[in-house]
Amino acid sequence: MQNMKWIAGVALLTSIFSPPNYGQDPKQRWQHYFETRVKEIESRSTPTDEQMTHWPATQAKWRQELLHMLGLNPLPERGELKPVVTGKRTREGVVVENLHFQSSPGLYVTANLYRPKESKQPLPTVLYLCGHGRVKRNGISYGNKVHYQHHGAWLAQNGYVCLIIDSLQLGEIEGIHHGTYRYDRWWWINRGYTSAGVEAWNCIRALDYLETRTEVDVSRIGCTGRSGGGAYSWWIAALDPRISVAVPVAGITDLRNHVIDDCVSGHCDCMYFVNQFAWDYPRVAQMVAPRPLMISNTDQDPIFPLDGVQRTYWATQQVYDQLGRRDHLGLNITPGPHQDTQELRVSALRWFNRHLKGEDPLIESPAVPLFEPEELKVFNRLPDDQINTTVDESFVPTSPSPNPPDSALDWAATRNTWTRQLELATFSSWPVSQRMPQAREMNASTTPFSHELYHLETQPSLEIELHRFRLVPPDDVRSTLVCVLDTAQHQQFKSWLSGHGESAKSLESLLQQIGVRSSWTRTKEILTISPRGTGRLKGPEDSRQRTQWRRKLYLLGETLGTGQAWDINQSLLWYQKDRDSANRNSKIPVQIHGVGEMGVLAAYAVLMGAEVQRFELSAPPSTHREGPTLPNVRRTFDLPDALACLAEVTELTIENSPQELLMTLEAYRDILQQKFPHLVQHPER
Repeated sequence: MQNMKWIAGVALLTSIFSPPNYGQDPKQRWQHYFETRVKEIESRSTPTDEQMTHWPATQAKWRQELLHMLGLNPLPERGELKPVVTGKRTREGVVVENLHFQSSPGLYVTANLYRPKESKQPLPTVLYLCGHGRVKRNGISYGNKVHYQHHGAWLAQNGYVCLIIDSLQLGEIEGIHHGTYRYDRWWWINRGYTSAGVEAWNCIRALDYLETRTEVDVSRIGCTGRSGGGAYSWWIAALDPRISVAVPVAGITDLRNHVIDDCVSGHCDCMYFVNQFAWDYPRVAQMVAPRPLMISNTDQDPIFPLDGVQRTYWATQQVYDQLGRRDHLGLNITPGPHQDTQELRVSALRWFNRHLKGEDPLIESPAVPLFEPEELKVFNRLPDDQINTTVDESFVPTSPSPNPPDSALDWAATRNTWTRQLELATFSSWPVSQRMPQAREMNASTTPFSHELYHLETQPSLEIELHRFRLVPPDDVRSTLVCVLDTAQHQQFKSWLSGHGESAKSLESLLQQIGVRSSWTRTKEILTISPRGTGRLKGPEDSRQRTQWRRKLYLLGETLGTGQAWDINQSLLWYQKDRDSANRNSKIPVQIHGVGEMGVLAAYAVLMGAEVQRFELSAPPSTHREGPTLPNVRRTFDLPDALACLAEVTELTIENSPQELLMTLEAYRDILQQKFPHLVQHPER
């Protein structure tokens, strides 16, 4: 009779939440989510009255945040530049020097320095940053600087010193910008590395080099560049007050263009920082105020659309207006696509003349190249000690791992420090609201056991799929097994459901298929969690579209991994609350099981506050370099350290661990003692 009452109660459950107002297609759901997140970030992007009142302090704070998001906090050591001039030529009143310096040991910056042949005093100077302009002949790269040489020669003919530096991508020493865009180097995000950070650092060191040149008036230095070079102009103008005047060309638009309008698919990683502080890009422009700044773009540029450029200008204008320097801000829009047009060049030179020279003469000569690529080449033979091609492996320092404390007494403080760092740098995109996740029950079946399907809204517009199974009435449940499903496991699970294999024996068989090796009895309640990226919230299946989908997430300061960890965390919170609200036994022990990368994400969900009594992790990766993708996690610790922390808050068993992970976990054995994870190695099936 008791069982019949319980079954009737299950059958009478109804939905208490209205269906969301977005479509059923996963693409529509994700688009709605992106729109929601962009609006959230936009709403926090306007400087407050307090920030404007204390503008220098605001700039200093933002500068530290930007440095961190570029992987430059702390800054690399300013070692010796070791500059070398390898050649010099003169043509049409212009002297060009081929040179290189090292921004860090082994990180070579190849450059051409243009100056007037005759000059009697230090001159205003422009740092020109190159976009992607490949010049390669017979397998030899001459660098982007050759493609953009007409800017340097033209500025020298008009009374400036101009230093043009190669970018990492397509330079004489060909490094990589396309880590996530093309090469699936998602471990860049784990490390907090972006190729934008290298370019910003090379710009800072280029200014250091210019300060050593007697021809340069260090009080009058400007910067410009287009496309990628426009982006680097933003980085250096925002970060370094030695830049007096800036004219970024086709180098910035807002987050709405990048994420909602899909402009991200047209840009490589040098355009982006790891956005842990959830910035919109106009903030970078605002940081230049009140120094003279002209935003320059064409009106039909598909990767820097006009509407986003205008929104960026309007947001920046508000800051200049409040600082009383509207005359220091300009907007130059010329006709054309994404090209280096003459109209853009003339406007830039006029802005420099006005703010670096205090004059505005008629510009009569065009900008034309003067030299052959071979004449501008820096190296006859590339240096053996260069790290340009592997700089992503070392540029952002990682915390040592394993990194156990000196004693057990220090362990709590170490663990708390790491947890705080995770909150600030890795899971900073998690909602701060304590809003209880809402669930809609979709159906309830009663034979041969209870099966309940829920759609749990963990964030506005995102609902994930949960299934709960019981073979006994709720009051008879003695323990709960939570299975976190990755994409492959979710597909197995759905296939099992569609086959109508709902029996105790077939359910046990299913659990074995998805990797649950622990004993399973009829007294257990089972909860399956299919986080975002799986099931009804799956991402694009096409590999190129999926790459850009994942990149949009990291532009928002999150990753698929941080979102999945949040979903798991919220699912466990909802489950506990649901049991409490039904006046059931809230002390039922919960055991969670996860496999591979999804198991690691479940581990973080528990480490960041969800309560479970036992945790079984099967076949984890040996290091975060292998996954999952979590922003900046390697700057805090690596996977062995996280698992050592987890062993402090739950009974942890690790099954089929890679040998490398086992070896690194050994460093914790003597210190953690009873808290050390239980390791089980099963034979491969």
